[in-house]
Order: sequence, then structure tokens, then C-alpha cells
Amino acid sequence: TTTTTTTTTTTRRRRSGALPASRRRRRRSAVRSWLRQYRVLVRRTVHLWVVDPSQGKMSYGICVASAVYLGLLQWRAEWTVSLMNANLYHVVAIYFATVFPLGVIMPRERRIVEREVRNGAVVPSCYFWSRVTLGVLNGACAGLASVVVLYPMLYGLWPSYVVAAQWYLCVVAEYATVFVFAITLGVLVPSSLVALKTVPIFMLLWVYTSGFAVPQHRARPVLAGFKYPNAIGWATKVLAVLSFGRSQDPAARAILESNDFYSVDRGNLLGFFLAMALVFAGLLPIGFAATYLRLTESSSSSGVVVSSSERRTNDAAKNNNNARQKRAVAPFKRSGSSDVVHDLSAAAKKKKRTTVLSCCRCCDGVRSKNDSDDDSDDVEAQQKNGGTAFVLPTTKGAVAYEVEDLWYWWFASLEEKAATLKGIDVRFEAAKATAILGGSGSGKSTALKYICGRLRSSPRGTVSLDEKVASQADLARAATLTPQDDRLGPWAKLTVRQVLGFHARLRLPLAERRRAVRQVATQVGLLEVLDVALGSKQKPVLSGGELKRLSVATDLFARRPAFVVDECTTGLDAAVALAIVRLVADLTRSRRTVVATLHQPAWGVLSCFDHVVLLADGRVAYADVPEKLAGALASARVPCPGNENPADHAISVLREAAVVDRMIRRGGDEQGIYSVTSSESGKSDHLDVDDGRHHHDLLNPSSGGDVDLAAAAALNKKKKKRRSTTTTTLTSFEGPSWLGQTWAVARRSAYVFVVSPDQGLDLLVGNAAAALIIGLNWYDFGTNIYLGQALLFGTASLLMTSLAGTLLIVPMERPLVDREVGNGLYAPTAYWVARALVATVFVFAVGVVVTPIWCAMVG
Repeated sequence: TTTTTTTTTTTRRRRSGALPASRRRRRRSAVRSWLRQYRVLVRRTVHLWVVDPSQGKMSYGICVASAVYLGLLQWRAEWTVSLMNANLYHVVAIYFATVFPLGVIMPRERRIVEREVRNGAVVPSCYFWSRVTLGVLNGACAGLASVVVLYPMLYGLWPSYVVAAQWYLCVVAEYATVFVFAITLGVLVPSSLVALKTVPIFMLLWVYTSGFAVPQHRARPVLAGFKYPNAIGWATKVLAVLSFGRSQDPAARAILESNDFYSVDRGNLLGFFLAMALVFAGLLPIGFAATYLRLTESSSSSGVVVSSSERRTNDAAKNNNNARQKRAVAPFKRSGSSDVVHDLSAAAKKKKRTTVLSCCRCCDGVRSKNDSDDDSDDVEAQQKNGGTAFVLPTTKGAVAYEVEDLWYWWFASLEEKAATLKGIDVRFEAAKATAILGGSGSGKSTALKYICGRLRSSPRGTVSLDEKVASQADLARAATLTPQDDRLGPWAKLTVRQVLGFHARLRLPLAERRRAVRQVATQVGLLEVLDVALGSKQKPVLSGGELKRLSVATDLFARRPAFVVDECTTGLDAAVALAIVRLVADLTRSRRTVVATLHQPAWGVLSCFDHVVLLADGRVAYADVPEKLAGALASARVPCPGNENPADHAISVLREAAVVDRMIRRGGDEQGIYSVTSSESGKSDHLDVDDGRHHHDLLNPSSGGDVDLAAAAALNKKKKKRRSTTTTTLTSFEGPSWLGQTWAVARRSAYVFVVSPDQGLDLLVGNAAAALIIGLNWYDFGTNIYLGQALLFGTASLLMTSLAGTLLIVPMERPLVDREVGNGLYAPTAYWVARALVATVFVFAVGVVVTPIWCAMVG
């Protein structure tokens, strides 16, 4: 009986279409989860749109500015064609106010959203509909500017509330429709540069088929189909009917109804609104499909795609590099053993890397026919003699830094501020290597930027160079600062050889550049990838550790008395980090004062430095030699366990204010005043240059086994006592003149502009496409008022296509240029003149090629 009842109930549910209770619960749970994600994404999207000046503020600014400008330009003008065109220009301004911000933001945001989708935090449909909701909300805000500002300035008071509501609804619908189009474009394009250069082309197609730039009966049949999915055309027709159709002036009605002008019937207002709704509804499935497919594609498909020709070039470069390395000493392989501590070639063979064999001569570090053989012989000969492979440039003399009562405040708002540095007093001895330790937020990077003259604001306190109070300009001229991030993204198409060669050209005399490039690459372990392009975040080629080593290597050519590096071991494994730190610490041989920040270093890395400064809560908790750190912790009643690194233990326990106070009192001063002097570690003896030890010796142990950090620490302690501050001086070279700096920067910028597909190629293709559209649309059109429209939109599209790339490329380059200018590589005026020269030459060349196309076709 029970079985029969259950079967009967199941049969009734199937017949009635009812679902089981468990499935209904799962469906309700899924719906609630989707709504929860949608609500969170809408809040995040709206918040970013409002607070980010490059999103909502820019979009609203363009809408309001266009309304005010057009209103002032056509203030209560007569009923003419120019007044009618004001509606078209306002709609086009809304198009740019929507597409430009999303064209820049969407490609950058896509990487974050793809990660969230892969991790299961976000559903693609939630992300898409949150963006559509944002478009509708922004349209509601942008419509107010049009209703309140534009219409009263052009046509006077509103005839009725119905007309005002219809005008407002038209602007909202046009903004939302273009917003969905911008979402689709931003999801599909590979980069922001491509999106910005695609915008004018779609604008030309929509304006041409709108019925206002050219009458419908004179439009080209091949492009007649674009008038239906045309948000600009339908919105302009609605505004035209609402403005000219409500007027009783005969001239206004003649313009509205005449085929010689616009051919817009006042009775089609409802049909125009329905057409806009259909365009919006048609774009929704297209945008949803594009968003869903792009965000759900596998992570493997987003890797580097290497063509067959690039693969052959890559293999040829590897073979040449391997042949040269047979004669050179590989710095990361153990001598006399097949075991490898850190083999860069093994990691390089697993990657498909884009190489440039025949690179341009934009820098003097390029390879010649006999360059590799001669350099390899030089490296081998010097290392057999026991000397270092490359004698770094020697400065005139190291300087001692003395920081006194340094305070720095970070302002969260006009009312709230927080002290990042709290009365720091410390001294960095000349020609010594000092490491600054501390947890996140302890003030390491802030202190480093201040002693290098990189802080724009003026903190309280003084910094003296050799007992003379120095200004920010003096501090900026005394030190080179290597930031913790690589900041080499704009040079994705340049090779390692070209990047190092550019810096060598501006730092070294001609006779030493090529040898220096190869030998510095050997020292930092980049010899294997010397002819490999850097790559970008979208298409990575070099690893993060290789980019970090390249960033440090670019500053090794400088001749400044201080070398400051921020987080020099971030992203590196233990062996490579140890080699880089040894290289940085050994810069004291060339009369440099070395200051570096470290984040949780190994003890073998920390022992490479002469002194250690430990920051905690913006104060100096310890300043002494590394060997006394464990004793200081024991004196502060926080002893370090025997199996733990004292540096890691100090950073972990100094998060408590009481421990920081005990450490400061242990130092003998309640205010945390320390003096790092050479008397603490004793006078160092002179080091014989031919002792056979190099910066990478710890990676080439004579016996088997892995790297022994204890042995490394003992060896570092022994070598620090023997480190010398004198070395062989290279040829005196103060750098090229201002014209030489300008020429070097111009050659690099021109090469990057040519080889980067999103710069030179996109500029040429975008302008050529716009010229063909204009030429075909207005071909043999005759001399009339619409020919002026062709000239207007032709020059405007060419102007926008040319500006779009430059306006986005220069901000991307600025962090790298700030670093190079701050380190004294070239003058700011040299960069500006070089950039202006390159832009002028290439835009002129594109104009020579493109302008005859559309000018000849238009006539």
C-alpha cells in the first residue's frame, strides 16, 4: 500500500509539473546566491564608478560640459540646420562619455573578474547584469544634465511635462544602449589602446547612417543596414522631433520634414522609441554571450601564443646563447659537477619566449658578429685571473647619511592623519651596506624614499650628507633608487640586451658599453635570456624573478655615491636572492653607500650586510650588526628559539608596542636614537682583488650538497671584514649631453612605437579604416552642406584616433620615466622633447599616407 501511494504521488507530480522538495530548495538557494552576488557586484561597481575619477566623474563631466558648451554656442538661435545639429553633437558626446571610460576600464578589470570567476566567487551573468544596471543608473543621472541644462538653453522653457519626460527617457535609453555596446567592446578587445582606437570607427558608421550627416535617400546602399542598430540615429531623431516638431516656426517644420535635410516625420516619435528599445534588447544577448564566453574560457587559452616564425627565431636565439655559454662561465652552475643549484636554462626551456635576433640599433648594447666571442673570452680570462667579470663604475666617494628626528604623516583626509615615521634618528656609514627590516606598514619604503629625495611632501626632520644638511634636491642627486616593482611594462617588446644597452649608453663611454651589458647580464643571471623580449602582463615572457633582476641590473651602471634598493629579494628563490644581495652588498667596493629594505630575509641573506636597522611602528627598534640581533632580542625578554631565524622572530614579536619599547630601552635611549658606525664592527682591512671570490660564489660551492645558509653566513662575515672600498677606476664619463639624452630616448621611443602592435600598427590601421569609411560614404557627393559634415567628422576621427593611443601610453610610461629621471638617467626636458619629436614624425607619416585616401575620394 505504501509503495502504491508513493508511486501515485510521484505520478501526480510529474503530470502536474511539480518538482521534488529537495530540488525546489536547491533552486531557491541558487536564486538567493545569485541575487546576493548581484547585489554585492552592483554595490562594488557603483562605488568604483563614483569614486574613480577616470570613470563616473569623467563621464558626467563630458555630458555636462557638452550640454553647457552647445547651449552657449547655440543660445536661443534661429531655427536653422546648425541648431538641429546641436542635438546630434549632444548625442555623440554622450556616446564618447560612455565608451571612453569603459574602453579603458573593462580590459584592465577583466583580469580581476576572470580570476574571481575561476575561483567561484562570481558568476559571469551576475557581473554582466551588474554592469547593465550601472548603465541604466548612469543614464538616469546623465539625463538630468540634458533636461535641466541643454534644452532650456537651446529652445527655452519646456512646453509641457510630457515633452520633458520624453526627452529624459530618450537620453536614458541612449546612454544605457551605448553602455551595453561599450561593455561588449571592452570584453572583446585585447587592450585599452585597441578599444580607444576602435571607438571613432563605430562613431563614423553610426553618424553616417543616422540620417543627419547624410540624408537617408542619398546614403550608400552597402551601408544602409547600419541605420537599424543605430543608437545615435534613433536618439537624434527623437530629440529632433521633440524640439523642431513642437515648434510652430515654418523654418523649423521645413527642416524637419524636408528630404533635402533630415527627412524626419514628427509622427514617428513612438516608432523611434520602439526602435531604441529593440536596439537595446538586441545588444543584451550579444553582450551577455561575449561576456560569458570571455570570462569562462580556460586559463590555458590565455597564455602566450607563439607563431611558427617566432618559434624558429626563439630556437635560434637559444642555440646561439648555448654556444656562447660553452666558453663562458655559467654563474649559476656548480663547477666540476653536473648538479645544478639554480639553472636558469632549465626554466627557460619550458617556456615559449618571443625573441628578437635582429634588433634595431636603438641602443649601443646590440650584438655584433664578433661581439659574443670577444665578450666570452674576456669574461673567462678575467675570472681565471681571480677578478670579477665586470668592474662596476666607481664614484668619487661614498657619503654618510645621518637622519635626525624624522617624522612623516600620512593624511587620510583633511581631518585625519597618521604618523608613518616617528622621530627616526639613525646614521648610515659611508661605503657600508645597511639592511632595513620591518613588517608591513613599519615605514621602510617611506624612509627610503625620503633619503633618496623622492617624497613630494616635506616631513619634519633633517638628513645630512657627510655632516652637511641636504635638501631634497641634494638627496635626489646623491642616490639611485630601485623600486620594489619592476615597472618595465611599457617596454614589453624590448629585449634584455636592449634595455641594458639603453642604460649603458647613458652611463658609460662607448668603448665599455657592449662588454658591460653582457657582463652585467652574467652577474645577475640573465645571460640565458639576453635576446628575449620582456613581455607584458597579458602575455608574460620573462618570469617575475627575471624582471626583478633586470630592474636591479639597470641601476648598476650609475655613478652615484649611494645605491638604494627597495625589496631587492621579492619574488626570488633563496639561491638567486642570495646572489643578488651579494652583488648589491659588494657595491661598497666601488665607493658606494648601500641601503636596502628586506622583507623576511633568510639569515644567510641578512648576514651579507654590515649593519641592520629594524623598524617597528615607525621607530628604530634596533641598529647594530646582524650578529648581535639575537642577543638584543634576549635582552628584551623575547629570546629567539634555536631553530628560528632571528630576523623573522624579531619582525613577528615587534608587532607589540611593549616589545618595541623594551628594545629601544635596551639600546640605551628612550627616543630610539641609534648610530650605525664602523666602530661597532671594527675597521675593515683592504681586500685583495685577486682573492678569487665573486658575488655568486655561494651558488658555486666546491663540495656537493645544497646551499648551506650557516656556512654562507660565516663566509659573508669573513668577507665583510676583508671588504675594501677601493677598486680600479674606469674611464671618466659624466654621461651624454642633453642632445645625446634626447636622441637616445627618441630612438628607444621610436623603436617601441614601431614594434608594439597597439601603438604604431593600430594608429595606421585605425586612421586608414576611418579614411576609407569617409571616402566611400562621401565619394563623388558633390559640393553641398553635407560635404562640410564629411570634412568635420573626417578630421575629428583622425584626430581622436591619433590622440587615443598617446593619451593612454604616456600615463603607462610615467612610473618608469619617474624612476629613470629620479636616478639621473636623463633630464625631464629630454624625455618631453624626444616624445614630442617621435609623435610628430609618426603622426606626420601617417597623415601623409592616410589623408590623400579620403581627400581624393571626397573630392
